[in-house]
Amino acid sequence: MWDRTMILPDTQSLAIASANWLAEGLNQNANALLCIAAGYTQREMLALLCERARAGKIDFSKLRVLGLDEWIGLGPEDEGSRQFQLYNSFFKPVGLRSDQITFFNAKAADLDAECQRIDEYLDENGPIDLLILGVGMNGHVGFNEPGSLINQRTYHRELDPVSSVIGQKYFPQPRELKRGITLGLYDLIQAKKILIQVTGEDKARVMRAALARPHQPELPVSHFWPLKSATLFMDRAAAGLLPSSPQYL
Repeated sequence: MWDRTMILPDTQSLAIASANWLAEGLNQNANALLCIAAGYTQREMLALLCERARAGKIDFSKLRVLGLDEWIGLGPEDEGSRQFQLYNSFFKPVGLRSDQITFFNAKAADLDAECQRIDEYLDENGPIDLLILGVGMNGHVGFNEPGSLINQRTYHRELDPVSSVIGQKYFPQPRELKRGITLGLYDLIQAKKILIQVTGEDKARVMRAALARPHQPELPVSHFWPLKSATLFMDRAAAGLLPSSPQYL
């Protein structure tokens, strides 16, 4: 198994460890550029970070945030969008200013120009200092779906059917989720510090396959294993099909 893996007893333990990871990164660089996924996996961690901010235990006043991905056609006012989730569970509660946040306009008429805008932002402000990723049921990170190119920068694309179906869980009623805009693997891999979070037994099969060997094109998360900058946090349920080892369990 990968030597930068921590297996934690449950989602709460993983959330605490993840919040500590981010706090340590901010202690080292208060002006860090953070990119964070907006899935269920991150919710407990974000709640903890909000509690710490209210208690004055962590300072986000100099933090810069860059969006990871978004459903095309949705924006911060659309319940279930990436921006809606992050604004309501993190940005607003900790008091981030609008000038601290850079996000996709997934409603832009010219999506190619929108991708170029984000690439130019990264060229001027990057690389990402702190990157927190989840893993999809098909091994995706962001909307880098199976078969994504490792040298791809920001782009928009058709989504894998698995992502379109699973994505419905974020919405109060069914939505058409066929396309997404995302940071590409190239810029994600360049991040200085990377945390990959995985929870739940429904991720056990994909993690067993992804950890079997690096650089599997059909499992984009596998590209991160050779990176010394990357750390993997899993709960016991997600690690349930991995070889048992006292070093991790």
